[in-house]
Amino acid sequence: MVRLLTYDSFALADETAEAFREQTGASIEVVQAGDSGAMLAGALLNAGSPEADVIFGIDNTTARRLPRMDSWSRTGPMPSENSRRPRSSR
Repeated sequence: MVRLLTYDSFALADETAEAFREQTGASIEVVQAGDSGAMLAGALLNAGSPEADVIFGIDNTTARRLPRMDSWSRTGPMPSENSRRPRSSR
């Protein structure tokens, strides 16, 4: 089980959750925590005993408030970097 901490309006598609389960063998439990600011505040307050394994949905403005900590790692491009890349045609 992977617990995913995210903002209230996030909706994980059933197909995405199923594909993740098939590829990894783990299911996903979505934990919703308000807007990105509330989510970050809660994560920082609970850093010693986190309520989730992964956080999704911290926007660029909120990310500036992140402390410099080893426990925070970026797993991909920030949205501003990603938006500069041309989309591939399928």
